[in-house]
Amino acid sequence: MLVRLYDNLNSMFPFKPADVSRRLNDLWDNVNEGVNRYLTGYPGAKLENNEEAIIVKVCLPGMEMEDIDVEVVSDFLTIKAVRACSQDHDDEDCLYQERRFNRYEEKIKLPGKVKGSETVAKYINGVLIVTMPREESEKPVAVKVS
Repeated sequence: MLVRLYDNLNSMFPFKPADVSRRLNDLWDNVNEGVNRYLTGYPGAKLENNEEAIIVKVCLPGMEMEDIDVEVVSDFLTIKAVRACSQDHDDEDCLYQERRFNRYEEKIKLPGKVKGSETVAKYINGVLIVTMPREESEKPVAVKVS
């Protein structure tokens, strides 16, 4: 009788307690990462993927070119930027401050291997644009069916 009741309860719930726990932990991790990004003022990033190159655009307002480091290794892009704190005003006089980040560091997994030696990085109007040509083996090849 008890075994039948347990089987009926299991059929009512299509998930196991371990699955629920794992899903709740994943949800908490995603929320926690989003809150941390918001609080630190992480800028937006955009990854464009075409046949010839992978292009990453990151908004880094208020940075100087000398304060930005870009490193490409195989299929990872690492961007580091540090902005010196402005001492022009006292914190008592500041009524509102929107951009909070003074240090930005992000490691981005690229969708393919790139030629690190031919990577070009430009910083235009507060936007960092990193263009990475694809490896020859990573480019799509058309095969004619005969």
